[in-house]
Amino acid sequence: MSEYKVEMSRDAQIDILSIRDYIKERLKNPTAAKKFVLDTKKAADSLKDYPYDHMVRPDRSGISTKEKHQFNYRENFCIFYIIKEDQKLVRVIQIAYTGQDLDHQPERPL
Repeated sequence: MSEYKVEMSRDAQIDILSIRDYIKERLKNPTAAKKFVLDTKKAADSLKDYPYDHMVRPDRSGISTKEKHQFNYRENFCIFYIIKEDQKLVRVIQIAYTGQDLDHQPERPL
């Protein structure tokens, strides 16, 4: 089995902090906020062993040559990532709430 390195983009890190803060401050649930962060880190780390196990999102823009994968790791959240095979790298580019329109998200740098 080939192990990949997992890298969080700056945008993904900001997503995690924003969602954590929303849960902690707006929903007044610091315990759930902490669990969200731990679950997200655990899910991202699991990509190092089997990055190809999750669905490929269709490229709506027609611009990108990289396949964007979607990993639904919690009931309401997913991780978007790309695989850089030549570097054995999984780059997490976004953490998203699945209740939003995932097909019309702004493009993020890969």
